[in-house]
Amino acid sequence: MNVQDLLSGQTMLASSVPGLFDNGGEPVQYAQYTRQVEQPETNYSLAAIIIGGFGMIAWCIPILGIPTGLIAIFLGARSLRSKDRLKAIIAIIFGVTCVLLSVVNILVSAAVMKSMGL
Repeated sequence: MNVQDLLSGQTMLASSVPGLFDNGGEPVQYAQYTRQVEQPETNYSLAAIIIGGFGMIAWCIPILGIPTGLIAIFLGARSLRSKDRLKAIIAIIFGVTCVLLSVVNILVSAAVMKSMGL
């Protein structure tokens, strides 16, 4: 079918379109497929939980505890969409706890030093 046929008002039967009704007048059935979105394979959750576990000890020295906790939070957040979601949540909890304990350690240390007159 060309443009002049369209302009002249001629109609075209769907059966004359090649490939559309090749099945004896019935529409051709095409195979359907689904694509599964794979979750990314990363070891961020494992690294985050190890760093967070170390941070649970490192909070005693705030200069180590705060960066360690922040790294655990960052890596845990990056791995929330992976298969190891539970590990990522645990690592984030470790990281937040580590940062909070480090801040409390700093505040308590400052209060003790102030009361001692240092």
